[in-house]
Amino acid sequence: MSDLDPYETEADEIAIEQLPLDAWHRARGGRMVPFAGCEMPVQYEGIMAEHLWVRESAGLFDVSHMGQLLFRSEEGADVVAALEAVLPADVAGLGQGKQRYSLCCRRMAASSMT
Repeated sequence: MSDLDPYETEADEIAIEQLPLDAWHRARGGRMVPFAGCEMPVQYEGIMAEHLWVRESAGLFDVSHMGQLLFRSEEGADVVAALEAVLPADVAGLGQGKQRYSLCCRRMAASSMT
């Protein structure tokens, strides 16, 4: 922050990140806007054209900006078993340094995206 602008905040200095698929979105005419710390495509040809395309073909939602969880454990803790207890995903079969998108299950059968 500078001493010259009293309205400047630390949030003003946070760099906006680009998605791994940024070039793909731009090559297809994606209108990019800052959202959740990333430049996100919000529109391509227009709302009606996109609605019809998804109804007649398919849609793509880039989830690479969504939350990531980092798990640390104490020595000897079975992290894989703990994760497999709450994730409906094959964690044990996941290779070192790899990731997998999944849901994080909560009690009473509710869930949230992770």
